[in-house]
Amino acid sequence: MYTFIGIDGFGETDVRNIDEKQKSLLHNQLKPSSDSMLHLILLVTTKDEVVSPTYNYIYDIISDAFRVKVPVLVIVSNCERDADVQQWVHCNRKLLDKNILPFEDIRYLWRMERQSKSLEEIWEAIKKYALNQEQLLTRENNISTTSNQGPATSATSLPIVENAAATNAKRASTTVSKTQRRIFVYDSSKGFKTNIITLLSGQNYSTKYLSNNIPPSLPETDPCIYADRKYSFIDVSQLQQTGFNKIDQGQQSSIHKRLKNYAEVGIHLILFVVHTGSLSSTACDDLDYLLLKICAKEVPIIFAVVGCKNNQDIQRWEYENQRILNAYQNINFRTILGIKIRDNCSESIDKLWQAIEQYSKIPSIVMNDDQIMYSTFEQSYGFGAASRSSGTKDIGVNIQKSLVAEVHRVHDQTETSMQDDYFKTAAYNLAKEIGNDGVPGFFNKENTNIQILIDNCTANRSENSPNNCVLIITGSMNPVHRSHIGNLELVKQHIEQSDRQWKVLAGYLSPTHDSYVKGKLGKELINGRHRCELCKLAIEEHELTTKSQHWLSVSRAESEYYDGFVDFPEVTKTLSQFLNSILFGSGKLLKYPLYVVYVCGLDHFNKCPDVLRLSENKFIKCAVVSRKGCDERRIRRLDESSNIIYVPLDDKHNELSDISSTEIRARLKDSNGDLRRLTYDSVIRRLKSIR
Repeated sequence: MYTFIGIDGFGETDVRNIDEKQKSLLHNQLKPSSDSMLHLILLVTTKDEVVSPTYNYIYDIISDAFRVKVPVLVIVSNCERDADVQQWVHCNRKLLDKNILPFEDIRYLWRMERQSKSLEEIWEAIKKYALNQEQLLTRENNISTTSNQGPATSATSLPIVENAAATNAKRASTTVSKTQRRIFVYDSSKGFKTNIITLLSGQNYSTKYLSNNIPPSLPETDPCIYADRKYSFIDVSQLQQTGFNKIDQGQQSSIHKRLKNYAEVGIHLILFVVHTGSLSSTACDDLDYLLLKICAKEVPIIFAVVGCKNNQDIQRWEYENQRILNAYQNINFRTILGIKIRDNCSESIDKLWQAIEQYSKIPSIVMNDDQIMYSTFEQSYGFGAASRSSGTKDIGVNIQKSLVAEVHRVHDQTETSMQDDYFKTAAYNLAKEIGNDGVPGFFNKENTNIQILIDNCTANRSENSPNNCVLIITGSMNPVHRSHIGNLELVKQHIEQSDRQWKVLAGYLSPTHDSYVKGKLGKELINGRHRCELCKLAIEEHELTTKSQHWLSVSRAESEYYDGFVDFPEVTKTLSQFLNSILFGSGKLLKYPLYVVYVCGLDHFNKCPDVLRLSENKFIKCAVVSRKGCDERRIRRLDESSNIIYVPLDDKHNELSDISSTEIRARLKDSNGDLRRLTYDSVIRRLKSIR
């Protein structure tokens, strides 16, 4: 049986400023109503709402009243599409990243057609998390009874991770329990915003720095329960912040004692967090220190590469750091995992948890200060029976020096040598030329049709041509009109008949994000889903009436992007990176890089200097379509060798240059005049149905 207690009224009062008497009254009102046990909090919000700090205080009052942290299920209502819930997450990202609201899950309630399905999913989530909470409290209270401790006071922050001892969050010493697995976490990801420990443990903790005034303990999470085992994460990232090899011996000794205190009962695993790119010498130094000075026996290492967008990023990172990884391969190296922060984050964290569980079964033992345990390394580095029989400090030190020297040697070779086969490939060279400043997780095969490009390339037998390209036009398209498609057709015709004889394989209409259009047009906004639908209808009608080749498509990347508006230069550069990463390279479709041509009007070119700057990028060109009444002096001054292609109007397209979405909206609103000259019949019918 489920009992729902409405506490909406608390949100109408500034509960942050109430006195102790009023707070006590709230406690008394809340506690009896659920028999002193609360299983779940439902936070109902809307897709456009930023959660008020008042809710944080309400949550604290509830937690205090029940002496337990309660899981929170967020329900985002009034949604019309999948991207709406992503929009809510983005608007509340600052709040969620800080774990002020320790939410369990986010579900969304569709406004209309999928509402019943949404309710079923919400009920399943309620049953799941309420049951998990009850099992957790029962299990922890049983443990507390046998150990004479108080009742458990925590809940999960990810569906599979449970914070099991929040009452011990502020430790007075560094005493470590022997019943849990201990993980050293070293984050060398150069300030990457996402904290892996927070994602794994589902909580935030106060960061303490190793400095002259060294705290009694390193930052550590409360034990987390995963698969019925307890895990504790110890953040040793401060080694790189202090410059461990540059501080004096006294400071090194103090840091060493703190780390050794954890290692006395054994360290099970080193989680080495890196960003895409080469490992720094500082990171290698710190890893050597943890292996040689702290963890006496072989300790598995998991390299978690954050910022990966796909498997190719992981493979690229392995190539760039191959020699360093080989140095650790026979010592303690275990696996590499790519962590996708923006896209499929929960899936990546699940895989990371599984790897942690697999490789953290046997703890290391702490090393003696006057001895180096060399047996781990003898097979890799050729130390034989004579070395084993002596077991002296000098031999151990020689092994340590040999290992460190080898790691540094291969690291230096990695940074100075580009002889690996991977670095010789055309794909790698292209990646270096294009750069890596695109928008992560923007284009994908679901929101952008690349099959149309592949089909046209195969049909035209242009796989080996150096002149393959695609066109893209961006803008509000609120709604789409004949000039949008007409300009693409005009540019295609113009460049295919030019001296270079370009081969246009596809053309993309890319309606921009709702946030930009709403700021520009306000209530006249047609939402992104409908604008994409209208573009699709326009393309279908255009191809049917003109009997032209199927080469046009709609990209939903801009309109569906969860992180808001992205301007046309980033859109164009990211499309170039996305398409070339899939289609160009050894064993792939295209022998030469694919060009992306950004299409715009002369009025846009004259007022926006970013068009000219965009054309300076590798494998990108800009086609500027003439427009009646616009000044041509600036574009006429450009050298013919520039990446700007000026496309004059022909008789057929001259009348289209005056068409605008503004005129369509005005005529539609006033029911005045024929719209068929401005846009397509199918678009007009759909516009009238969604008004």
